[in-house]
Amino acid sequence: MTSIKASLDFIDKNESTYNKKLLWLVYLRNMHLIFFIFLTFIVINRPSWQVNKEQVGEDYFLAFVMVSEFLIVLFSFFTVFTPKNRPRAKHEFNLRNKKEAVGLALPIMVFILLSFSYMTMMPLPSGILFSVFLFNGIVVFLSIIMQPAIIYLYEANVFEKDQTTILDYAFKYFAIFTSSINYYVQRELAELPLILNKVLAVLFFIIWTFQTFFYAGIFG
Repeated sequence: MTSIKASLDFIDKNESTYNKKLLWLVYLRNMHLIFFIFLTFIVINRPSWQVNKEQVGEDYFLAFVMVSEFLIVLFSFFTVFTPKNRPRAKHEFNLRNKKEAVGLALPIMVFILLSFSYMTMMPLPSGILFSVFLFNGIVVFLSIIMQPAIIYLYEANVFEKDQTTILDYAFKYFAIFTSSINYYVQRELAELPLILNKVLAVLFFIIWTFQTFFYAGIFG
């Protein structure tokens, strides 16, 4: 873990402008923004929610919203008590750069193509978000056993300053779509003692799995 932390040369330690005491508010705001985007992807296909079973789509949707909101608030306050030893960098986006715009489009196209495999269960764009959930679930699981590597790979792909090719940007946005939420959770957990770190990492994976089932249950 030490060697990986030491190799994060692409993160400018003097660049972060986050106030550590107010970081929980940043998390609270950003997580809610992401959550509202998720809800938009779900509600837009409201006519496709399941209605032909005892537990209809509204029940799963309510469970999904309540658990998500609880976790967002809990995690935001949890960050108040974790050390802030790692350098922190901000995401930078410049879609006026044609290469970066194309790099963004590539992973979106991949997720759209994947979502066609279960369009009979949920239509677009909800299927795209389901693909994102599945990929994030894989990364959340891998973080239990190789947390430092997962953190490093995200930072190397997303915060690297020397991105020049379409492939560089494609990896950047693929990492954001498939592991950004997990990255911020794991980065906080990495500051904790090992046993507590792993217990919470396993708990996070279990909750993420249930949330994925809740999401699928909305559409049947």
